[in-house]
Amino acid sequence: ENMSFSDETFDSVFSSCVFCTIPNPKKGINEVYRVLKKGGKAVFIEHMKSKNFIINIGLRVLNIFTKLILGTSLLRETEKTIREAGFSKVTSKNIMLSDVVRLIIAEK
Repeated sequence: ENMSFSDETFDSVFSSCVFCTIPNPKKGINEVYRVLKKGGKAVFIEHMKSKNFIINIGLRVLNIFTKLILGTSLLRETEKTIREAGFSKVTSKNIMLSDVVRLIIAEK
């Protein structure tokens, strides 16, 4: 959420299952955007809330335990947050559990 790097430091940034746990995912994604050079790419592998209502029922039940034990949320809308951060191009691919686990590539 508060990286000590200068603006536009990196050509690429990679994260895996980070934005389900940090307290303020919007702030964290904005930091990724800030440290990424213009034209740079951010690659995210994240689990998040599904677009499927039935799957979300299961995620809501599991979330009770994951929040308590692991401090992680299964119901965040990480792809939406990435898109709102200002990236010029965002592509998303469902990689596991229907659309719960996604590979997202975002370009600044």
